[in-house]
Amino acid sequence: MHKRILINSFEESRPKCAMNLHRRPDNPVAKLPIKHHTHLTTTPVLLLIIFVQFVANSVAQDNVLLVVNESSRESTAIGSYYSAKRGITNICRIHTSESETISREAFSREILHPIADHISHRSLQDRIHYIVTTRGIPLTLADDQSSVDSELTLVYRYLLTGSFPYMGRIENPYFAVADNLRPFLRKDFDIYLVTRLTDLALVDRALMPETGGDFYFDMTSPQESMESDWVQQAAAVLKKTGFAVTVENTAKPLDNLISVQGYVSQDPAAVPVIKWRSGAIATILDKDASQSAAAYITGGVTGFGSYTGDPMQDGYFRPSILFKAYTEGYNLAESFYASTRYLSSRQVVIGDPLVAPYAKSQHAKEEASLDSETGLPEHFARRRIDYLMWKYPTSREAAVLLLKAESAETRGDHDTTLALAAKSLESDPLFTEAEKLKSRLNEKPEVAANPEPKPAASAALELIAEPEPEPAPTEPEVLNYPCRLISQTPIDYPMTARQAKAAGEVVVSLLIDEMGQVMKAEVIHGDRRLAKAILESVKLWRFEPELQNGRPVVCTHTLPISFKSKNNW
Repeated sequence: MHKRILINSFEESRPKCAMNLHRRPDNPVAKLPIKHHTHLTTTPVLLLIIFVQFVANSVAQDNVLLVVNESSRESTAIGSYYSAKRGITNICRIHTSESETISREAFSREILHPIADHISHRSLQDRIHYIVTTRGIPLTLADDQSSVDSELTLVYRYLLTGSFPYMGRIENPYFAVADNLRPFLRKDFDIYLVTRLTDLALVDRALMPETGGDFYFDMTSPQESMESDWVQQAAAVLKKTGFAVTVENTAKPLDNLISVQGYVSQDPAAVPVIKWRSGAIATILDKDASQSAAAYITGGVTGFGSYTGDPMQDGYFRPSILFKAYTEGYNLAESFYASTRYLSSRQVVIGDPLVAPYAKSQHAKEEASLDSETGLPEHFARRRIDYLMWKYPTSREAAVLLLKAESAETRGDHDTTLALAAKSLESDPLFTEAEKLKSRLNEKPEVAANPEPKPAASAALELIAEPEPEPAPTEPEVLNYPCRLISQTPIDYPMTARQAKAAGEVVVSLLIDEMGQVMKAEVIHGDRRLAKAILESVKLWRFEPELQNGRPVVCTHTLPISFKSKNNW
């Protein structure tokens, strides 16, 4: 029987949501016991570590939005514990099912809309970087197995556009292609990084992370594969920077490991005995990673990369990016999301987003300023103006007046909102969004003496939430096209090849994914002195992906590259 946790949470206004209570079935990712933890006596060294960690995260905690399902005791217990330990004051309280899966309609009504309203009404669009969900909140969308957390990464875009049309994975703008690692700043990215807390122990481990552990990569086969390439790249980077790395690529599993900082496996069934360092992270390169997630969390890991279904091979968390980012000082959320290619997909990041054992210094502080022209958050206002001018199109003056009206409505100033909407229409009589706002305000019924409470609605959402009428269905045209090169970078010829005046044709075999990115390249014919330079360049080239029945697919493409010897090399 679990002990009841009596911790006062921060009080704030709560969105009124329809309550939908169900019994929660077993959850393979989040079925973890909530336990109290007895800490050792704190030494002066530990006090110093705690103080440094507190200073490092004193700003970051303001960038976190904690989501708590008040229909779940587990969710409220974890939420109370985390908010107290981290000092989280941005808390969105929702009422939804405790079941593992949820329909898309219920997700929109009970999870997406309350979170969007909470952010919008408090002008937190730019300030929030991380959304933290908790066990007791549904994990999977019933229609397509996308994770609830991965869908919530797109709340910022939902606030911008008022619609959520995503029904399939989309490109992650934070994905660190070609070693393009950089801090997650609002001025650069229009998404949120979402992680999930499933146990109180995750919070405790995150507060006192350690460095100096070892890294173990357990592959099931010596056979060449994309996953083995990622692991070898990760091992090479870690060894170069002084970390101890073990790569096992036989059928013999690694077991009885101590002082582990990072771990990757291809076998979701075998959970080894591991003594983890606080702050350690792990993932499994297999679609069934969720089967063993609970065992890894209860075993002592601090962060875990899991899935709610098959993410497909190119949807795994990539060790070559994950561990490089983490050991270079990026936090848990940044490291996992930099290493995954898709959003609105099946990934689940378990752990406190702020844990960063290798953080050398704080990233440059990013102020969440209000735009003086519109009264809305600065970066959000700029993006929304750009969106409105692109969609209709309309004038900048009309768009700015509409944003002023939206800002006034969030303050509850009905008269100013109506006047600004009218001015926006004067500037552009065909501006649909301004007309919608004005009509909605004019149609508001008189307030009754004892009105029924109803959910607060974000001005930006209500303005454009009505879907565009869909055109009549037509017979789809069957499209089958091979992939095609659309952009390339120059090849830097090696000095040895220049001196030897190497010439001729080099044939490269490329594995190209559905977005036209080169996932793997190898020289199958030609002068090997040119191979390294060619492979480094072609991995940055972009292609139009191959289409089969109108859908982009992964393909293999053979590309001949010709070289001519020149005396002026």
